[in-house]
Amino acid sequence: MQADLQNKLQPSQISLILIASILVTGALFVMRSVLVPFVFSIFLFFVISPFIDWQKRRIKMPKALALLSSFLVLLLVFAIFFIMIGVSIKGFVTSSGAYQLKLLNLLDAFSLYATEHGYSFDLSLLRQSLIQLPIVAWVTQISSSIVTILGNLILVFIFTLFLLMGKETDHEDEKKILDVEIQKSITRYIATKFVTSTMTAVLVGIILAAFQVQLGLMFAVLTFFLNFIPNVGSMIAVLLPLPVILLQYGGGWILVLATLLIALVQFVIGSIIDPKIMGENLGLHPAVILLSLLFWGFIWGVPGMFLSAPITAILKIFFSRTKRFQPLARLLEGHIN
Repeated sequence: MQADLQNKLQPSQISLILIASILVTGALFVMRSVLVPFVFSIFLFFVISPFIDWQKRRIKMPKALALLSSFLVLLLVFAIFFIMIGVSIKGFVTSSGAYQLKLLNLLDAFSLYATEHGYSFDLSLLRQSLIQLPIVAWVTQISSSIVTILGNLILVFIFTLFLLMGKETDHEDEKKILDVEIQKSITRYIATKFVTSTMTAVLVGIILAAFQVQLGLMFAVLTFFLNFIPNVGSMIAVLLPLPVILLQYGGGWILVLATLLIALVQFVIGSIIDPKIMGENLGLHPAVILLSLLFWGFIWGVPGMFLSAPITAILKIFFSRTKRFQPLARLLEGHIN
């Protein structure tokens, strides 16, 4: 009984924990310009590190050469990624006028249909808003964001390079930094999400290209990022192309078939292949995912939204592997009692 009383937190301790949490949250918010690239670099470290180890172990490649080859592959991946973004933006600008005209025609058709059935709506304000859509301002803002991303990418590469250079190969040294099993679990999670998100994006891109859906490349790129957000991200990725398909083909069989195929890809990869490759079910409660999305989105903006689920999943892995913090892992799973 006395031991149980000693294990209970005192009011003063709870107050200190709350104050420390507020201070940490404020520090995360203030230092977001540095911390966001650093967190991305940690994720890249866990993705690249097994590839470097494989080169040194199987090909007997020196560490410096393995680092160089890995960074060349990474630069190639990012170059392809930014080329895809550029093509998507160009496609958006090229198609914006046609979509604007289709929306106006759809609005006129709805107004005529309502009038024929005895309903009257004043849609002049909505029509004027569609005519004055700030397409150029949107493109300018997107281009400015890409320049900012490129600047942060330099920081990510620098952080990742120093993390990889400081990586020890000795097994005992690794234990001093982080438990080996925890590190393997984190690496497996990040690498799996990267591979499965790439697979999903490629298959979604092929489906949209087969139906000749405009802006399909842009939706494939967005699918890659959204799949890092469990449950919520996959649903958003399925719904994103629907307005474009609806405007392009109407509400016919193409809309239904394309939606079903995209949803099938998301289900098979997200619910079958992903857990099988990962080897364990993270089991994050949907409410925890949503709260994490809101919290990290508030602290770090859009990058925080994409990082929210991986950060929460990594925290759960760490908590579940540490006896003292296992109650926190169960709390993230939704076990309140």
